[in-house]
Amino acid sequence: MSRRRYYRRRKTSNTSSTSTSTSLTSYTNTTTTTTYATTTKTLNIDSLAKSWFDDILKTLDLEVIKKYFNEREQQEIVATILEHFIPEGVRYVRKDQIIDRISRAREYAISYAIQKILELKDEPPPELLELIIYYGRQYLVPYIPKLYQLCKKAQKDDLIPILQSIWEMHIVQQYLPCPYCGFKALTPSLECIVCGKSIDDKILKEIIGFDLLFSEFLERCSEAELKALLDLGIVFFNSKEGLTLKPVPGDLNYPIYLDSKDMSRIRKKLS
Repeated sequence: MSRRRYYRRRKTSNTSSTSTSTSLTSYTNTTTTTTYATTTKTLNIDSLAKSWFDDILKTLDLEVIKKYFNEREQQEIVATILEHFIPEGVRYVRKDQIIDRISRAREYAISYAIQKILELKDEPPPELLELIIYYGRQYLVPYIPKLYQLCKKAQKDDLIPILQSIWEMHIVQQYLPCPYCGFKALTPSLECIVCGKSIDDKILKEIIGFDLLFSEFLERCSEAELKALLDLGIVFFNSKEGLTLKPVPGDLNYPIYLDSKDMSRIRKKLS
């Protein structure tokens, strides 16, 4: 593919001209002041994607997506890849150089493609699940609840540990593990973000080993705090502090409502 040369043309305020350049990759933007015109040309990623999408999909062994995405969507996927491999502001690139660069960073390029695939398809087909989960990296995190359900539906349970690893690697919050799906995704409302199931206080107590924690907590409490605990009838659990009388700012705090057995232990401690 031949390289086109671009030139800047000066003009006076009395002269109007239209600067046009044709290349497989560029736009021409002309700004006129009272004394001169400045022509700025940058690459058009969408035009490149339209011209190169077949070659790039073949390079990445992603031709399978042609079964599920129309030509415009395929070009959008390739454009997402190109955005990561063509520096902003570049005026000219060679196709063979870019494809070589993409080939050498194949796994990253596929992960960029998957990012767009997940935006375009709310429910990707089962045939693409392995590709998406093996190469999706951190881009999968917002989609993990949906992907988990799709894996269960397609009976691809072998992919779930990969999802679980990605979730735990990239999630900032220290959620408790869900007893049903195993993901650390149980919120303080006792509902799992990933599988959607809920638990009750009894199961929560089993998860955190409440009996031992509560005994240690009562030992630390002053008489005034024990009396306050009787009035409140609730304690809070977080992964850093364990049980606390009040929620700890900045942490995930799980409220635990005390039952009659717990209240009896408090009264016994006060007597």
